[in-house]
Amino acid sequence: MLFVSSIPSHGGDYTSLHHHRNNNNNRGLNPSSRGGLKRYYSTLPHDSPEVQALIDKHAAKSQTSASLMTLMKTGRGELLEKMSDIAELAILTNAASRVNNNRGGGDDGGGRSLGVDPPPGRETYEDSYPLMDGQKSKVQKKERSTSRQLQNSGSTNSSSSSNNISSSSSSEATPLVLLQVASFLRRELPIRFAHRINDLSRVPLLRDMSSVREVRALYITSFLEILTLDKHPPPSSSDSSAEEWENSFATILENIYERHSSVLVQMAKGAYELRAAIIRDGADGGLKGTTAATADAATSSSSSRRREAIEFELMEGTHAFLDRFYISRIGMRVLIGQYLSLRQPPVENYVGIICGRTSPYEIVKRAIDDAAFMCTRKYGDAPEVIITGRLDMTFPYVPTHLHYIMLELLKNSMRATVEYHGVDADYPPIKVVIADGSDNEDVIIKVSDEGGGIPRSNMKRIWSYLFTTADPEVQEGMVAFNENVDHSIDSPLAGLGYGLPISRSYARYFGGDLSIMSMEGYGTDCFVYLTRLGNTKEPLPI
Repeated sequence: MLFVSSIPSHGGDYTSLHHHRNNNNNRGLNPSSRGGLKRYYSTLPHDSPEVQALIDKHAAKSQTSASLMTLMKTGRGELLEKMSDIAELAILTNAASRVNNNRGGGDDGGGRSLGVDPPPGRETYEDSYPLMDGQKSKVQKKERSTSRQLQNSGSTNSSSSSNNISSSSSSEATPLVLLQVASFLRRELPIRFAHRINDLSRVPLLRDMSSVREVRALYITSFLEILTLDKHPPPSSSDSSAEEWENSFATILENIYERHSSVLVQMAKGAYELRAAIIRDGADGGLKGTTAATADAATSSSSSRRREAIEFELMEGTHAFLDRFYISRIGMRVLIGQYLSLRQPPVENYVGIICGRTSPYEIVKRAIDDAAFMCTRKYGDAPEVIITGRLDMTFPYVPTHLHYIMLELLKNSMRATVEYHGVDADYPPIKVVIADGSDNEDVIIKVSDEGGGIPRSNMKRIWSYLFTTADPEVQEGMVAFNENVDHSIDSPLAGLGYGLPISRSYARYFGGDLSIMSMEGYGTDCFVYLTRLGNTKEPLPI
């Protein structure tokens, strides 16, 4: 999930921190070393003024957007095109040279000397890094293996860009590129975490739910953990110092990636908790002591609370917050996943977590199998799915993102079809059309069903993170379901209600979209738009 950004200058992260250290003699800690720094942060309560000052300092900085093309370039071992400081590039180049020489190499593996003169000028990262869901070290290998199974080895490319990517993706990311990406993430991730931490503190109603408070604490923990590492490789004469710095940073990000794997479900639980708190009698104090709006909800009449619960999924402020939160989460997991994948041995047709020959047909087939399994488990049968269109087409994309989107649409269509026609009926088939042409701006996938459609009054609600037609008992079961992955065929066919809006966020992250048109009494058409252009910047929330 990127951009061509500049790597920041030295010392910018720690100005305020040094001030806090100098005025905090009572702690008796010396954070001049990494061990001291780690102990220093471990002693700071999350609600301390020092921590909030650090968060505010980073939240005041602008986030840097990335592009898919940049991620692919860095994965092929190419240098970032724009650097913030020539001297900084020289530092990283010398550090990478030491690492490369220590590994027995003399150049960057692609014929380019690591001592190359840096490009002139001082510019900002605006086009450089892409995004998507990778996995932490061990899980990465499994995910990439699963993603490769989604590809059609006999498929032909529909664009020259796919050919270029797949032909170049066998080259391994060089030490210099890994140091550059790590240095960028060391600067960028604390900024993104800080924005979301403050956002979690300000959102009305949701901020007081226990699950949301846990997520905020998780973000603060990760924010502080990244700051324990120096911003750049130490200026040491030791050949291994730069490599140790990069390895330490990778270990931190592996821990963060695993730690945040359940955040999607955790936030959905927070929405469920809020809905339950609004509905139940205010006399139990479930919503007391928060905002004025919360207090009003707690003291309103029973009928008013029920009405508010019904309209809750349409609250614009809450949904704007959740849109920002989930888009940001996708971006951070794409950046971390891409970096961790680049540290692994190269895989054919892959640039990190991006597959240069992603086959929509193969991914749709896998999603059909998964959705049919879930539907059969629930109802004892599943409708047939017919795929037509460009079955031979491939293009650069993140396979797991597309699988998530297609699984969500197909399981919704199957569920609607079975419930509308009855369990023992002959189901009309669900139809999937894959459209693409040499002049098309997008790859488009349409999913059509005859599941009775959606009432017009519910069309806006389907994009709500808080709306679901699932049985309340199923929702309660999901709240108790500790799922450490973003989605799974082990989960119920319908659950906490965030599937469609999250799917749209995945599509929009790379410049695409998801739209739905429905005819009540007949069925629904879903359109997935996937951009083939690699220079689309990620839509960073404020």
